[in-house]
Amino acid sequence: MTLQPRRTELTPNGIYIEPCTYCPLDCALCYTAHKTQRLLDTQWIYRAIEIYAEALDTVGLFWCGLGEVLYDRRFAPMLDSLDARYGSKLVHVIQTSGQIPNSPVLTRPENRFFAVSIDLPVAFNETHRGKGYTARAEAFIARALQNGAMGVQIKSLLTVQNLQVLRQSFDALQRRIATQSKLALPDVQSRVTLEPIVPFQRDEVEKISSEAFVSQGDTANRETLLQTLKHTMPERWAYLTSRPRTIELALTADGLFNCCEAVERIGDLNELTSLNYATIVARLRESMTNCTSCALEGVC
Repeated sequence: MTLQPRRTELTPNGIYIEPCTYCPLDCALCYTAHKTQRLLDTQWIYRAIEIYAEALDTVGLFWCGLGEVLYDRRFAPMLDSLDARYGSKLVHVIQTSGQIPNSPVLTRPENRFFAVSIDLPVAFNETHRGKGYTARAEAFIARALQNGAMGVQIKSLLTVQNLQVLRQSFDALQRRIATQSKLALPDVQSRVTLEPIVPFQRDEVEKISSEAFVSQGDTANRETLLQTLKHTMPERWAYLTSRPRTIELALTADGLFNCCEAVERIGDLNELTSLNYATIVARLRESMTNCTSCALEGVC
């Protein structure tokens, strides 16, 4: 049983943006080189969004990175500036650890969706990510919902052990957030969803020649993990084994790539001064055939 074969699809209206590389956390399964801070120059962020916004009615921006975007002081003002310019044309998906419950990024949430990393159950999360992590993340989520965020996705790394209690742990998390946010439980249940994540394997990460990665990742048997997932959460197993592999324009401090792991380069940042939307999409389409030879393609 594997996650292959899967088709590759282009997301023509989405941009992955990695504004910074630093995160103070040291999560056990993290495979990114997140201890050094490198910043993506905002001129390239604004230019890429300008290219897409001129060509499309709606642009989805996935803000993520090697590090934690909320530790980048440029981030919240930049989102406000972009929203002031483009209005409802932009939809922001913000990947975060949620460790700053009073972040200014929560003050204008109407076009913002948050993806928060919490590895359920709580005991596993606290061991993996650090003591107090869960309470801070839940406070962040509660405030996001109170302020009218579009929704919150809980990204939870899968292990054979936590799969046994994942569903009930998530139900309990939704109840705690309902209590903290003072929102009705059905409202929270409709807006807070679970996204189980199959971890990258250490041997896969080691095959990628990139300074963005470190020699770390899961070492458990993936076949056993998938078999357990099929029995405990069959609907999630069906999704993970059939979902398409997606590519989109990815901006990092190292250049232009075709996915969030920034393996397949499609150009340099300074090319954004002359590139247009059609040319970017053509490069993305051309790069799609290379995805099947990537060491990470099985779970990306």
